[in-house]
Amino acid sequence: FYSIEMREVYNDYAKKGFEFEGLFPGKLESDSTLRAFKELYQIPFSLQTDSVQHFQWNATITPEVFVTNKAGDILYYGRIDDAYFSVGKRRARVKHRELRDVLDHLYHSGNNAIHHVPAVGCIIEK
Repeated sequence: FYSIEMREVYNDYAKKGFEFEGLFPGKLESDSTLRAFKELYQIPFSLQTDSVQHFQWNATITPEVFVTNKAGDILYYGRIDDAYFSVGKRRARVKHRELRDVLDHLYHSGNNAIHHVPAVGCIIEK
């Protein structure tokens, strides 16, 4: 579900200078699986397995986004939007688009205040 939204977010914000990377925690995905996933969902940014970064950021849920500055400081982390209100339970209509709001705010004001909205999804096994 979020692959399509992230592709659209990329299409709207990469041209404004934002960079994107998809990380899959753990070593469950192979390079060929990621290539097939990238092709199937037409993901325009890089995808890779990750066994370090999600620990450093203390990522606990998938999907969960992290917006960082060039220095690597986390400016926002949490949900992409409010499409899901519980695991497997989706709203009929998305009302809040936190990731887009944060990117718009950074683009227009450059304010780097840390912000967090808890993500809803599957727990990342540590």
